[in-house]
Amino acid sequence: MATMNLTEYARNQGISESTARRWHRDGQLPHPWRKVGRLILVDVPESGAQATYPPKTAAYVCVTSSKDSEKRMRSVRRWAGSHGISVDTEFFDQDGTCQNLITLLSDPSITRIITDRNPFNDRDLVAAALAAHGRELITTTAQPQRTAAPIPFEPRVARSGTGA
Repeated sequence: MATMNLTEYARNQGISESTARRWHRDGQLPHPWRKVGRLILVDVPESGAQATYPPKTAAYVCVTSSKDSEKRMRSVRRWAGSHGISVDTEFFDQDGTCQNLITLLSDPSITRIITDRNPFNDRDLVAAALAAHGRELITTTAQPQRTAAPIPFEPRVARSGTGA
């Protein structure tokens, strides 16, 4: 067991110091710890293994009007239930900014994110990055790729002058 202070622990685990402090405060620190005066010491296995978190699923919906949010969240929950997945927490963004999605993506305790639509471009890149860390992004409905509208082409024909 290696012992390190909370700041070193956060760096070692790839999380922010404020996240480590919040986990400590909320009793969610995944490794044993003890307090020596004001110093918080965390015992981490020598292998340097990353902490393992209990699987946690979040449902996420990004809408521009609050009227749609409950309906779409029910739809995501229904889809998850029909696939045998229990949803532990729900996140809404009602202003279209996807700020809560950023929070979900940066929280390593969320192992699965289920959303009803593709809230951003490059969904496959985000899904691959999450998969590399044993996490998963599920989009319940297939969304067509957005493509730019074709630019109309009008050929220009050179006209010969009427000459003088």
